[in-house]
Amino acid sequence: MLESDVVVSATTIIATSYALQVVEGLPDGICRILATGAAKAPEDRHQSAAELLVELNAVLASPQESLSFGSPFPAMKLPVRSETSSAPLAPSIIIKPTTIRRQQEARLGRGKPSRQQRLGTRVPSKRLAIAAAGAAALILCGIVFLVRTPKVPVRIDPIEPTPGVTVAADDERAEVAGLGGADRILAQLEDEIRADLPSDPADPRIDAIRGRLIALHRQRYGTVDAVAAAKLMARLAWPADALRRENINKDELAAAGNGDEAHAPPPIVAILGDSRLKHWDRANSIAFSPDDRFVVTTSSDRTVRVWEVAGGRQVQVLVGHAGAVLSADFSPDGMIIASAGIGPEIRLWETATGQQQGVLQHETSYVSKVAFSPDGRTLASAGTDGRIVLWDPANKRQRRLPLAGHRDIVSALSYSPDGKWLASGGRDKTVRIWNAESGECVQILTQHTASINSVTFSPGSDILAAAGDDKTVKIWRIPVTDAKAEPLRTLTESAAVRGVVFHRDAKTLTTAGADCVLRSWTLDAPGEPRTLATGSADFTDVALNHAGSIIASTNAYGRVQLLNVATDEQQIAESRNAHEEKLSSASFTRDGKTIVTASYDGTIRYCDAFSGRHHNMLRPHAASFKVRDIALSRDQRFLFAAFQFTSGSCMLFEFETGRKLATVGGYWSWAVAVSPDGKFVATGNRPSRGTIATDTIAVWDTATWKRRTEFPAPKLDIVSVAFSPDGKLLSGACADGTVWTWDVGTGAAKLMSTAHESACHSVDFSPDGQHLATTGRDCLVKIWDVAAGQCIHTLSGHTAPVRFAKFSPDGRILASSANDGTVHLWDPDSGKLVPGSSFHLGPPGGSIWRMDFSPEGRHLMTANQNGTAYVLRLRGRAN
Repeated sequence: MLESDVVVSATTIIATSYALQVVEGLPDGICRILATGAAKAPEDRHQSAAELLVELNAVLASPQESLSFGSPFPAMKLPVRSETSSAPLAPSIIIKPTTIRRQQEARLGRGKPSRQQRLGTRVPSKRLAIAAAGAAALILCGIVFLVRTPKVPVRIDPIEPTPGVTVAADDERAEVAGLGGADRILAQLEDEIRADLPSDPADPRIDAIRGRLIALHRQRYGTVDAVAAAKLMARLAWPADALRRENINKDELAAAGNGDEAHAPPPIVAILGDSRLKHWDRANSIAFSPDDRFVVTTSSDRTVRVWEVAGGRQVQVLVGHAGAVLSADFSPDGMIIASAGIGPEIRLWETATGQQQGVLQHETSYVSKVAFSPDGRTLASAGTDGRIVLWDPANKRQRRLPLAGHRDIVSALSYSPDGKWLASGGRDKTVRIWNAESGECVQILTQHTASINSVTFSPGSDILAAAGDDKTVKIWRIPVTDAKAEPLRTLTESAAVRGVVFHRDAKTLTTAGADCVLRSWTLDAPGEPRTLATGSADFTDVALNHAGSIIASTNAYGRVQLLNVATDEQQIAESRNAHEEKLSSASFTRDGKTIVTASYDGTIRYCDAFSGRHHNMLRPHAASFKVRDIALSRDQRFLFAAFQFTSGSCMLFEFETGRKLATVGGYWSWAVAVSPDGKFVATGNRPSRGTIATDTIAVWDTATWKRRTEFPAPKLDIVSVAFSPDGKLLSGACADGTVWTWDVGTGAAKLMSTAHESACHSVDFSPDGQHLATTGRDCLVKIWDVAAGQCIHTLSGHTAPVRFAKFSPDGRILASSANDGTVHLWDPDSGKLVPGSSFHLGPPGGSIWRMDFSPEGRHLMTANQNGTAYVLRLRGRAN
């Protein structure tokens, strides 16, 4: 302890004692100690700290001395150390003068009661008075001893707690206690914040105050002091306040507004990442324009998007479908785009303007495929009823009766380049070849053993390839003379084949596999195929431009890839500062200076919160193993990441350097959470493929990385985990819709009834630990009373499964995000929407997977399926 600290503490205590008129009645022994310590002659003063402590012990142990105060005071021994002791110098008794003053005022009937009184705890004021007097004597004599004698290190051990006296019990509380307690720190910081502080979040004075508030919030997390600290945080400038909407790339802002910059949600002040060639949900199909300048893609995010091949820029976003869009095609002149999906409508769009030109009604629940004939006079559509309808797109009516024959959904459709044939494939495992002019079925091929996903003709129209769920691509020469004849060749892959396309030489095929691999096959050369590209998600479709120079593909995470045929390299280089796949998590650091994002592309990235610029990336594995979740320790020293990786489910990194410190588990981990004190990490796991283990929540000791305990999941996968603010409870969300809480100490489990009718997606505790928010596939958010285990609010407003819910640092707001591209802000006390606080951030079917509040609660960050993170400014600085 510094001498200045001792002086301040002693002065405060003695001044308070005099003000309360307790010093005048001090016992004679205490007065003698004070007189000896203040003696002018060195020989009359205490010659050592040990001598001082021995005398003080004798006084405090005397019954006569304590009886002079009119109430018994328990004998109290102060430890005596030698002058050369190396124990840390620390105050043993922490007295709050405000507490004594409040007690006196309460007895006189004025002033507001202390917090102890409000909580029903009796504080013996006379015991506090004598404790204050004793501490004053000790500290005052110590001052004299330090000032008037050679500096000899004196160490004082903490004493046992005494009623009415706060004792610093551990290192984390020592800082708060040494500065006079949380109340005093909060009062001091509030006075400093009221002063004329600069608005620049990078100013050193602001940074110092933020640091003290962060330390207090961490040390008192889960208490009223932490909530009070959070409210003070909101009155300061923070790094994210430096973000400006005008600094966002115009193309990114337009993408956020579904193609129109003016429609981008006003709260957005930063967009992290690159949205080029990325949908907000599964991408289902792709096709090139006749001039090869554009590609059109469809997605389960309910949009059709047109992209510029040269730079990947989004040109058009076509919105109008009520459900997932499954297929789209350009007319041969490039003027019209036809699209279809969930629902009976086939929509016709003007390519140049994006305006809808007409709607064709297919007599089925949804339309799986559309394809223009080479002359553009006919548009074929296939539906769930097994029929193929041929349309006149100019007149918007059917040309003839539908082509009937398939016994199940028609899932593949393609015209031959010469326009003579129309090939179709279905879930009935058959491929049918139709005369395009007459509509006659000329051949039925039955060699596949599972659903057909794609059919395509060679450039000469004389060879047909069909790909299916039976993991094969079968090749036939057209016309087929014998329906029972074996194919020319069968190509076998390791998983279902989603798409297939011929190259211009008619000897090469490219396939898109459900095993996340694009392959190139040479028909006249036996052997294994060549791998063109790999990804972290199933490929869903593949196309070749008319020049034969670029292969385009889509995948289940919404990504579009363009590969140069000659070099096998990406036509458009991936941004070094952006994730390639959807984000699984996003988080602000506790000091608000860094934003951390994680993705299914296997990477973790750091961004500067002042500017939104990327400055570091972690790729723990050479291969792309999905990062499912991340969590930061509260002291910001460590980063924990949950992986879908069989040999290690959770990894520990040193946050500043990114150095990997440990790997644990043998599961696929879906979620990770760190206890408030940083001593434990919980992972929500599912068994890796090929094992018979059960789903569990594992709790790991971060000191040894040994498993401390394991809670078996009562039902299905644990998809989200959270510790209560006091670290005593652990909550987990299950894929069957249930939510469980476990007592970390005893392992006792408690079921929050059936929280949601189907899968539960997330759990989050309120800052005070009294409430738990859950989200589910049933489109609902629920708030639970933790102690009672009862649902107190059911929040409805989203129109799609709700992915995540997060309490603000002060607990006054609950944010929720869903698969409908929206974020809602709720008042958790009333269960009502905060007026004007519903934001449409993505397309109608866009998924927002995670969110996090900045430490001061003014900014909200979203982790989006298109690989970007949005930072929203919810409100200005508090006054």
